[in-house]
Amino acid sequence: MGLMMLAGLILIAAVVYLLLKGASSSRTEGVYAVPRQEETPLEIAQRRYASGEITPEEFERIKTDLGG
Repeated sequence: MGLMMLAGLILIAAVVYLLLKGASSSRTEGVYAVPRQEETPLEIAQRRYASGEITPEEFERIKTDLGG
């Protein structure tokens, strides 16, 4: 009887651990997460220019500095 109770507690603890572990990893990656691709420096500059973070002059300077 005591052995069955111990086995039940271990099983419950394992299920709780797996649920908590799965919940924490799903917040960062998720089951259907698309693998993140690294942006090149030029792509970052293009995105920043498109969103208005940098001026056309800054974008051209960055592009020149990058050789693009």
